[in-house]
Amino acid sequence: LKIKNLLSLATRQRDTAYLSILVDSLDNLRDVVSQLSQLEEAVGAECSPSAFALLPLIGIFVEIDCGQSRCGLAPPISEGGKTSLKNIMTEIIEAQDNGLVTFRGLHVYQGALQHVRETADRK
Repeated sequence: LKIKNLLSLATRQRDTAYLSILVDSLDNLRDVVSQLSQLEEAVGAECSPSAFALLPLIGIFVEIDCGQSRCGLAPPISEGGKTSLKNIMTEIIEAQDNGLVTFRGLHVYQGALQHVRETADRK
């Protein structure tokens, strides 16, 4: 339901806003891509080139857990992890090549350190 609501908002605001989301698992990414694929198929069924201009543009950030164990891909984010960064990036690139999403970058947030100003104090 959240993904359908996001796509509805992205479609309505396409000319005024660019929406991006964070993903931290293959399941989450696959749900988003699946919903976008279904929307694209429905638009394609109309056989109207102008209808494709109404498809939402969704940016994807991959969320990385940097030590708080709250959210994001948990270390190790390599082959041994539950969802590896390599695996999730492979699927993002495939979805991007199909015009479904745009990779925007990585999201790393260490909330406990947000008010520590000096770099040396953050270690």
